[in-house]
Amino acid sequence: MKKIILILSLILVLFSLTATASEIIVHDVIKDRLVKHGVIRIMVDDNQVSSDIVKMSINYNIKVKFLFFTKNLKGTKSIDFPSDYLTPYGYEDLEEQGSLRHEKVIVTHLGRVKISNHSGCHKIKIVPIKQRDWDGVFVYCQDIRSLGFARVRVNLKDIPVIGSHTVYSRLRE
Repeated sequence: MKKIILILSLILVLFSLTATASEIIVHDVIKDRLVKHGVIRIMVDDNQVSSDIVKMSINYNIKVKFLFFTKNLKGTKSIDFPSDYLTPYGYEDLEEQGSLRHEKVIVTHLGRVKISNHSGCHKIKIVPIKQRDWDGVFVYCQDIRSLGFARVRVNLKDIPVIGSHTVYSRLRE
């Protein structure tokens, strides 16, 4: 009986990993003093790095206006992300631990928040260890499909002319 439960659990985890890998979350960038509009797409690449690590990509296309200067910023920020965070259980473990350091990323739990129709969402901070040109705060809600990120705050540190700026986005309805 224990073997059957273990096999079913493994199948469920593998199914959630493959289902998650094929979906993209689309966010609309929130307008501020520099950012006029934009889109952020967050996805897990289909090719896993290993069974414990997946590659998460943040693809952005943002229109920035600074004085008389207007520029479209396009790019992709990729990070090897622990596969534990593809399920709610990983966030619950992180909540208990507080902060975890993995090979290429530091993930810190910043508490739980309520966002519109979603309660009990996990607010986490992701800091890449080797890529110093960005970091971010993500709000994970388990009732949102795919990766479950309802809100994102990405601090881009290497924008031409401007330097550093924080970009806020929310899940496209």
